[in-house]
Amino acid sequence: MSGGFQYGVNTLLFSEAFGPRDVRYLYDIRRMGFDAVDIAVPALEGFPAQAVKNALRETGLRAVLNFNMPLEANPISEDSENRRRAAETIRGVIDLANDCGAEMVSGVLCAGYCHKTGRQRTRREWDWSVAHMRQAADYAARTGTAVLAFEVINRYLTHFINTAADAARYCRDVGRDNVKIHLDSFHMMVEETSFREAISVCGKERLGYFHACENQRGIPGSGLVPWEELYSALRDIGYTGLLSLESYDPSFTRVASRGCMWRRMAASGEEFAVEGLRFLRDMERKTERKEHANG
Repeated sequence: MSGGFQYGVNTLLFSEAFGPRDVRYLYDIRRMGFDAVDIAVPALEGFPAQAVKNALRETGLRAVLNFNMPLEANPISEDSENRRRAAETIRGVIDLANDCGAEMVSGVLCAGYCHKTGRQRTRREWDWSVAHMRQAADYAARTGTAVLAFEVINRYLTHFINTAADAARYCRDVGRDNVKIHLDSFHMMVEETSFREAISVCGKERLGYFHACENQRGIPGSGLVPWEELYSALRDIGYTGLLSLESYDPSFTRVASRGCMWRRMAASGEEFAVEGLRFLRDMERKTERKEHANG
């Protein structure tokens, strides 16, 4: 276990569609030294909830279920039947989190993943999404303890919420304590003018989860992300949530196509995970020493 921040890794480094045969990766992830697993949920049907629950108990890993609302279950669709399916779908993901013992559902929860209308968002879309998240949050509170952390993604994937400032306003409008913001440094590199400002505008109260990714989806430290600024800003707000690695294997054709991953960033998922974790822990220690030295 790490002494300060705790670290997770997304299963898309190891498997394209997490299923019963992939539960074994949780034991590997614990062996690599991670504190948590970020399980990418490809579909509700066939998810091995009981096996995951058993593995979490045996390994001591914390768990996040990462899920993106599909276009056929889009909370901001003009089609009311589509919005109804969105409500049904997110309840199903919450049920999975409860069944397997995950503490959080993260990902693109407030709009359909890759839904773009070719124009700026509308007030109706905002209101539909806020109502969707309120209902989901109330269901989560009634049925268990899972927190909902909606991910802020870049303009090439959605027109809905792209910045931390918009996410903070959305959180205020939803008005539920179990709805948090999920930031991702890959998307922040496109949309934010300052990592410090983006993290600050969320604050400890609203920032619930963080994907620690490079700008090119490579191993952390191999790109342009301002890691010292990032760690300093997280400390300044007193962030206590997880930091998780996320990338994709380009041989996973469906995921790689959606994420535009055309080149291999490491020899294997394990190499990416181990080297990425080493860099993040080294950066944590380095920035902590620097801050102490500066008094």
